[in-house]
Amino acid sequence: MQSLSRKAGDFLRSGYTAQVNTWRCNDGSIGSYSIWRNYDSIGSTGLSAYAIRDFLQAKRYQNISIHDDIISSGLLFLSHNQRTDGSFEENGRVEDKSLQGNTAQSPVTLTAFVLLAFQAANQNQFLSLRNNRQIPNIINDGVNYILDQSRAKQFNPYENALVAYVLSELKIPQVNKYLDSIENTAQTNALLGLKYWNGTFD
Repeated sequence: MQSLSRKAGDFLRSGYTAQVNTWRCNDGSIGSYSIWRNYDSIGSTGLSAYAIRDFLQAKRYQNISIHDDIISSGLLFLSHNQRTDGSFEENGRVEDKSLQGNTAQSPVTLTAFVLLAFQAANQNQFLSLRNNRQIPNIINDGVNYILDQSRAKQFNPYENALVAYVLSELKIPQVNKYLDSIENTAQTNALLGLKYWNGTFD
């Protein structure tokens, strides 16, 4: 068991080191990440949220040390990309938007995706940033944006699924609306015993 635990710790440490050294933008002060870090001075909002959430999830393991300043600078970068309406914008270079699961194409799904990183930060007692913004307020603004958008338009199946997951993680009561929508738009094939969803995911 010790050998397995040690091996898992080695994988976590090597993964963390590779992610920081390979994807973190050359200007490390802004804490952003990009596949094209040598050509993208801004960094990707979606990829940065993914990296920071990964780091926060890895912090629960004692055999890997995640530097708080790496996480704090990443969260600060993400907070700078939140608009006044609570949504998040993608200013970085995204060559293939499908690699982000369409989050770069939809402000709703990108906002939901980034909120997962801030929720992980909240759970790890990162409550405020160097720009004095409070993480619970960032989360609330993002949730309010999503709820406002759901009243203004009909979400596609991907948006519904991601929003339902995020609201469930945040324990937002309105999550049942999205779960019901997912269930109501499902297609079934009784012969094959399948349940699936049709729709536009662009």
